[in-house]
Parts: sequence; C-alpha cells; structure tokens
Amino acid sequence: MWITRCHSKRAKPYALWIVFERDAELNESHGPQRFSLLYICGDGVATYQAIYGGNSVSPKVLAIIQPGTGFGLNYTDFRDSDKILARSVRRFSTTKPPFMLYGGNRIGREGGYPTCCWPEYAVEVERWLTARTVVGLWKMS
Repeated sequence: MWITRCHSKRAKPYALWIVFERDAELNESHGPQRFSLLYICGDGVATYQAIYGGNSVSPKVLAIIQPGTGFGLNYTDFRDSDKILARSVRRFSTTKPPFMLYGGNRIGREGGYPTCCWPEYAVEVERWLTARTVVGLWKMS
C-alpha cells in the first residue's frame, strides 16, 4: 500500500486502486498471478488506521517514499519509528507488514538511504536506482 500526502493543501483527496495480473504464458517465477496497488492522496496516518486498523489486517508492504518531511508540509515524520505512523502500525495491525519500500530523491553519489528508516526492517532484499531516485525493499529481521 502506498500512502501519500497531497502535494497541495487544496488538492482534493482521491484514491486509485490498480490490480496487476501476470501474463498468462508466464509462470510463478515471474511473480504472483495478481497483486494490487492502492494509491491514496489523503492523510497517511488516518488512512492507515481506517483501512488496516478498522479491519484488523496489515499490508504486505508499507511504502515510505519521499514522505514530505520538513518543507513538504507533512505534520509528522513517517520515517521516525517512534512517531504516530509507526505507533499506528504497531497498535492497529495484527502483525507488522513484513516488507517496507523506503527511499526517495537520490542523495549523494551512491544514492543515499543505506538503511531503512525503521530499525526492525534491517534486511535489504532489493534496491532500485534511477537518475533521480533510489528505493529499497527491506524485510523485517
């Protein structure tokens, strides 16, 4: 699940749910038959609490990518494992998401983000680098 903030205080909240399906001629070595991506432009903490806490479930992957900390107008730091998003994940989910996508704009020559923002996600599974961004997939240790 991707939780995002709107880029403007005037943006109307919206949600986009996309279901991806593997080509029929490909087998399981190419990934699951289906997976979905839920992209929400709204308050990240309230959205997490409503969707996951309200249903006593947790996502397989939580993404914290360019969370808008500092001058991005976010009222809390999603990267901080002691702040309200992490507390909500611990409180409102039956289990923590087993994976986290973490990254954003590249910092420095090597791309930055050498570790995940929440310490319990300490095992890097994969890393994707582009000219402008870096995103890592981390799993719980």
